[in-house]
Amino acid sequence: VVDKIIGTGTAVATSPSVGSYAYAQDTGSNTDVVINKPSGLSVGDLMFAHIELVIASNPTVTLPSGWTLVNKTYSSGHCAVLAQKLADAGDTAATNFTFTPSVSGFQYIGVINRIIDINQTTQVATSSSSAGTGSTATATTVTPTTANSLIGMFVSTGGTSYDVSSWSGYALATDDITWTEIYDLRATNGSQVITLAFACGSRTPI
Repeated sequence: VVDKIIGTGTAVATSPSVGSYAYAQDTGSNTDVVINKPSGLSVGDLMFAHIELVIASNPTVTLPSGWTLVNKTYSSGHCAVLAQKLADAGDTAATNFTFTPSVSGFQYIGVINRIIDINQTTQVATSSSSAGTGSTATATTVTPTTANSLIGMFVSTGGTSYDVSSWSGYALATDDITWTEIYDLRATNGSQVITLAFACGSRTPI
């Protein structure tokens, strides 16, 4: 099963970029997702939490204080979550962040991305998402509305049916950009496989 979310962030003078990310995984039986603060986090950075759960049923997910859910998809025993927050002083002083699904006993991979040089007023201008089966992720494209936009593609799989060894071939159907893969992660526990990947690139409006 594949999920993909594409979002656009905007900057005032320079394109946003990924400053760092923090990664956690646990293929045991869990009640919470705990991810460390990304290194170098500063007030005004945009944080994206990107989480994939192998989970028995569709959960609600309690986010840390101040976080906003961007998208959550569930299909056939796996759940993809994307949430965001503009970092404040409390976040820079924190050690980690805890996300709590309403269904326990799950496995997960989770990442918190730190996006720098972000527009403080409109962090995400537009986004789209999809969930399905197979080894190719496809979602409706997005169109930048501001100069120096950052386009990001978040993809993940979970469960026993789709073992994606690595992700590649990131593309927009028209007016493609130059993509940089930030991470391509994979965890296994017996027949369970979880993958998580993120790539991004900047462009001006079309």
